[in-house]
Amino acid sequence: MKKLIATILVLSLCLSLWAYTYSDLNAMMLGNNLNLLKAKEDVQTALLDYNDAKWGYSPTIDLTVTGSYLFNPIEAVTLQKDQLMEFLGIGNIGSGLGDDYLTLYKGQENMMYQFQLQITQPVVTWGKITNAVNLYRSIYNARTLQMVQMSEQNSTELQSRMAALVYLNQIRNLLVEETALADRLVNLSQQAQVNGILLELDVKDAMVQASQLDVTLAQLDNQIDEQLRSVAKMCGLESLTMDQIELQPDEKKYLSVLNTDLERWEYRATDQSRTTFQLLAKLEEIASIANKIAGVSVNWKPDLALVATLGYSGSRFPLIETDWYRQDSANSTLTLALKANVWDGGKAVRNVSRTESQKASAALDTSLGKDEILEQLRSNYHNIELAKIKITYYDDKVEACMEKVKRQNELLDAGAASETDLLKAEMELRAVKIERIQELIGLSASYYVVSYLGS
Repeated sequence: MKKLIATILVLSLCLSLWAYTYSDLNAMMLGNNLNLLKAKEDVQTALLDYNDAKWGYSPTIDLTVTGSYLFNPIEAVTLQKDQLMEFLGIGNIGSGLGDDYLTLYKGQENMMYQFQLQITQPVVTWGKITNAVNLYRSIYNARTLQMVQMSEQNSTELQSRMAALVYLNQIRNLLVEETALADRLVNLSQQAQVNGILLELDVKDAMVQASQLDVTLAQLDNQIDEQLRSVAKMCGLESLTMDQIELQPDEKKYLSVLNTDLERWEYRATDQSRTTFQLLAKLEEIASIANKIAGVSVNWKPDLALVATLGYSGSRFPLIETDWYRQDSANSTLTLALKANVWDGGKAVRNVSRTESQKASAALDTSLGKDEILEQLRSNYHNIELAKIKITYYDDKVEACMEKVKRQNELLDAGAASETDLLKAEMELRAVKIERIQELIGLSASYYVVSYLGS
């Protein structure tokens, strides 16, 4: 029993320490993300609409069946034979027909059945059906492209958030170290005040600096939690911890963007085969087809259809009850139907103008989309250029701070400096390292934007 409990505890610990790589989380995101799942359902709905539109070429078949029970059917109509002969002027033949009756109408039965089978086949629609099929096919393709684009954007966002989390955790570790150094500095300052070496104001300055670090650390923890919740939500996980993130940011890879000049990136980003431009082209196509449909829906353009009807009405259920075919209640018709909109107050004409405007708007959206993509690409490319310069600056500054720490250690060992000076140098070193990592966060974010837009 003890071995079983120990095994369960070990397995639980292993599961809690399970780390997810980008590939793991991306696979979860593609399968569990609610927005993506909704996009997939939209694709399925668009596919069904497209299939419905294709069936517009085929005839529609409607069957109507009714069964009625008559509580007061028409009764039989009869006539005595003597009355009939008298009416005909035959007179009494002396045979004495008596009360024999002649049935003129047998009357209605209580049950009445009605069947009607109607087949309607469109003949002339001025291209409405064809354009509708093209329209819904384009909508289906657009929905598919939207889903693909959303997947690509989410994958890029996931990578960017994971890199940011790793860097934020590195900053947190440095802040924890800096906070410990600040607390030590406060203790030394308080001891120095007791010994009359420092003023109370200097002690308060040290305490304020330590408190500021505590506030910064709390804010950073909140930022990390928000990022973790966002990643977990994207991937359909209930929760996620920093220990479960497995990613090694590649600084050299981020800077490798600059190995390709901006003009080349712009050429890639505006390639018409990219998902974004394929989607914009589909939206233009949808607006154009809608304009065609509006054009053929104006007044005095009749739609023609062939309507065939087969009906039966009688008191016998067909094919089951006897003598149903003797009712002589079947009928069939073949009709050529025409329907045209004669006047609608100018609505159809205005609809043509409206779709013309939507068509022009879709073309403008394509131009605006291209401009926005180029603007984002250029902005992030220049951010990477600036980040490279600033990282070099921070590298030099870190090196200088490390030399300063080394020098303060030597002076402290020689008795020529105080521990306070060493603590301040150590804190300055960590502050510079934090600034460098903050620059790396911006660098990684810009890299993923450029990569998404131009890869």
